[in-house]
Amino acid sequence: MAYVVPRDVVEAFYRAYASRDPIQIGAMLDDDIEWFVGGPTEVMQVCGIWRGKQAVIDRFSSFIPKVIQFKSLHIETLLVDGDTAPCSAGLPACTARPAVKSAIVSRIWCAIATARSSTTAP
Repeated sequence: MAYVVPRDVVEAFYRAYASRDPIQIGAMLDDDIEWFVGGPTEVMQVCGIWRGKQAVIDRFSSFIPKVIQFKSLHIETLLVDGDTAPCSAGLPACTARPAVKSAIVSRIWCAIATARSSTTAP
């Protein structure tokens, strides 16, 4: 355990994430972040790996809005243990591809964030 992250920092990160605002999200990220979303990229284009703060900011500002429109984030469980903060949440969204009729997507989302300092969550 490299650092004990305060719960309010983790909660601020998830509020920024729920906002979908790249500026708010970027303010919480370490420069060397590795953002991983598991799943089949051929089916769910939001899946993949993004390395570096700018790549993650670009993901939220340019890529994600073209693929999916998130409606909300309903945190069901949030545990803060040292430098790690696993979260389980409901994540309702709509597809945003013009060629495809909009569909509601509802999934359970799990994340594990690891903090490196008091100002960065994952």
